[in-house]
Amino acid sequence: MKKIIFVTAFIIMAGIAYGQTLQKGNVVRVHVYTINLDPDVTMNQYLEVWANKLAPALEENSEVKYFIIKGIQGECENCFGDMWIFESKAVQDKYFKEDGTLTKTGQEVQEKIQPELDELARLGTSTQTYTDWIVQ
Repeated sequence: MKKIIFVTAFIIMAGIAYGQTLQKGNVVRVHVYTINLDPDVTMNQYLEVWANKLAPALEENSEVKYFIIKGIQGECENCFGDMWIFESKAVQDKYFKEDGTLTKTGQEVQEKIQPELDELARLGTSTQTYTDWIVQ
């Protein structure tokens, strides 16, 4: 019984300590994609590479928290996108210029994750729109 109480307490404390919440000043970049799959490629194959190869590579090589998102209702139901969370505008500015193009640091990250980008490109193409938001 003591072990169950200890493990439960540990899990709760770990969740509190490592739980992620948005904070004032964070910058959230949301992309919405139109994905055009190549013949004989399924959306699951595309998502597998995106979620299990590209996303981890991006997080490992930058200061971004990265999430793949899917619309579940509304105008963009069944759309796919991603959400980038930067600690601050200053951190985002290390990677992106005001016009949305990559800075030198952003280009260096892109070079590091190019194998994953290339693998995704072999499965299909995509176009995107994005909006940056700052948490008030």
